[in-house]
Amino acid sequence: MNYLFQKVVIQLSKRFIEQIPLNEDYSSKQQLLIIAKYICQSITMHPNQMDFLFYQLSALDLYSNANQYPFLQKVKALITNLNSSTTLSDQDLFIQIWSFIQGYALLIKNKITRYDAQLVEYTLNQLLKGKD
Repeated sequence: MNYLFQKVVIQLSKRFIEQIPLNEDYSSKQQLLIIAKYICQSITMHPNQMDFLFYQLSALDLYSNANQYPFLQKVKALITNLNSSTTLSDQDLFIQIWSFIQGYALLIKNKITRYDAQLVEYTLNQLLKGKD
């Protein structure tokens, strides 16, 4: 990947996570719900930025190294915190939760549905098997 392009993706990731109103006193589950809502709102307000950050193939190369990608690093840490008593690996749970958030955001972007906080929380609970 082009070095300059990689730096732009990393900076955008850092700025994106800093803009999300997270409170470290909130549980990991509450923080994930806030992140999901923020992604779903941002994809309608800034679709090009979100496509650049999350969906273009060149940026996806950075996913393999979460340490360079501040937003992804935060999401993975929250999921690891939630996964203390499930039978899934941290990576498998991350894939399930991340796939849902990204897929749901794309449905919202394409005006197939609107954001529903209860649906997101219900789905997260199902993925976590009801654990807080």
